[in-house]
Amino acid sequence: MVVRGIVTVCAALCAGAVFARSWQDGNLTVELFDVYGKPITDAKVTVKSGKGIAWGWGLDSEYNFTSANSDANGIAEVKFRFCEPDFIWFLETPSHYSQRYFTPREFFKRKVVESDYKTIDTNTVEGLAKWNELKKLEDAGDEESMLKYMEKFAPKSVTYTKNGIRRSLKFYPKRNPQPMYAYGKDDYIKLPNGSSEFMTNGYKVVRYEDVAIDLKNNVALSGDDLSAWESRADFVIEEQEIVTNDVKTFVGKIRFAPGCGAYRCKYTGDASFPTTYAADVNMTYESEIRFSASRDMSTGKLISQTRILQDGEYMVLRTRKTKTEKGVNAGWHYSKVFGPLRICAYFQCQQSVFNPRLNDPNLELDLENNLARPRYKILLP
Repeated sequence: MVVRGIVTVCAALCAGAVFARSWQDGNLTVELFDVYGKPITDAKVTVKSGKGIAWGWGLDSEYNFTSANSDANGIAEVKFRFCEPDFIWFLETPSHYSQRYFTPREFFKRKVVESDYKTIDTNTVEGLAKWNELKKLEDAGDEESMLKYMEKFAPKSVTYTKNGIRRSLKFYPKRNPQPMYAYGKDDYIKLPNGSSEFMTNGYKVVRYEDVAIDLKNNVALSGDDLSAWESRADFVIEEQEIVTNDVKTFVGKIRFAPGCGAYRCKYTGDASFPTTYAADVNMTYESEIRFSASRDMSTGKLISQTRILQDGEYMVLRTRKTKTEKGVNAGWHYSKVFGPLRICAYFQCQQSVFNPRLNDPNLELDLENNLARPRYKILLP
């Protein structure tokens, strides 16, 4: 019968209507500290809780928004009302990096005693009576009868065994964020496909066109544009392909101008700001970094690989050495690249940040003021 076909939908609608009349008191406690253990006192925690049936339709006008600020101990306690057992909460920390934290949907535990009308056995006298009752309401077709129909599927009772949730989070504090040129993983640089092929010692070698990477403008320089690249770009990619014994091997390196280079490190700290704020001017900067990949041509299986940057690693660069009119070194520009880094038909990394200020090792990006895209807010990896 039609009644069975719409039982599930009506049960869901009715549950929403009942919850809308069954307000509960909830509590979310969030402890906020920086990675050094200092309480974050300037944070705002907002809970978004739904009003029964409207929760499913996603209308902001049918939500409750309740906020609280963290106190001197870094604790924000949000007391709110809810109808549904789940809710979402948001975090604002103007003085700390929390942009990468996405709040999950939270759930309060509850015990539901379902309606007898959700499971009807028409082989019994009682079950048949319930069935006929529903059929009569359905056949009436008016609004009042349909509301009574839906109410039959409402739970007998809903009790919550836990109305409070506690969370503890840590973030890096902001120190001196500055506008810089930043690009994300979707801003990959297409590399030129020019190449030359020759045989040497019985091996076929394909030599690819050299290309310089300009991290400031996120472009590649090749051909005639390579002239004077040391002041206009950050490093050159040299790559070739060797085929021998049914194995194809790509070998290459990124080469820096004299006096320039890079050093590599692993991410540290939490996921919101996993690396250093500034370049270490006392580090040893590598003048070239090699990479390679070998693959079996018959099976396509990767045999070995040496990457410049793995996931969870980053590279700090010192490039574009500048000289005065008298030929004296006036300094460099600093930048950083987050892995994983791929160099093939294109240059792609998780994110790059270029500081346009000469001799400024600060690499703390102002997320709200990206010089590459004024209206584009890039997140920290």
